[in-house]
Amino acid sequence: MASPQGWYPDPYGRFDHRWFDGERWTGDVANDGVRRVDPISEIRSRSRRRRWPFIVILVIALIAIPGTILGRSVQRFAEPAENNVTTDSCELSNEIVSISISVDNVDVTPASFTVFVEVVGSPLNRVIRSLTFETSLLQPGERRLLHAAFPTTATAVECEVVGIGGPLPFGVDLGPIEPVRTNRT
Repeated sequence: MASPQGWYPDPYGRFDHRWFDGERWTGDVANDGVRRVDPISEIRSRSRRRRWPFIVILVIALIAIPGTILGRSVQRFAEPAENNVTTDSCELSNEIVSISISVDNVDVTPASFTVFVEVVGSPLNRVIRSLTFETSLLQPGERRLLHAAFPTTATAVECEVVGIGGPLPFGVDLGPIEPVRTNRT
């Protein structure tokens, strides 16, 4: 329930009394019966009225812009450009696994790719290493060779490309996302 308009003790404590217009405190004040205008409260009340649209716009921008940028980055990762990925070699020699992968950009636009490979080792037939290869920007028709080597105690290995994506969003490895668009050979 609203109070009636009138002079009341100043709730801000700056003057003896302040005028309440029935809805809000105004800048009309009085000290010892002498009326004045409190410029600070007038400025404060005006700035509050003008500030809220700015605050709303700022909050929307802080939510929408990063979300849009993050969404686009994740979309580029989840929907890579057309490509061909080939496992050129997967060899075990002197307890060292050597892997070579070729990535071809068969799209009409420049693109970067992330290739996910699992190396399965015998005798237990389990994944002994998961590898993530990244390419820099490949022009249409360009091929990039990717290599890795690591030690192992396995007696035999098999390499399998388990997924391909676009560039990692902000460098964060999300792992393979299914289904992935790829033309693997």
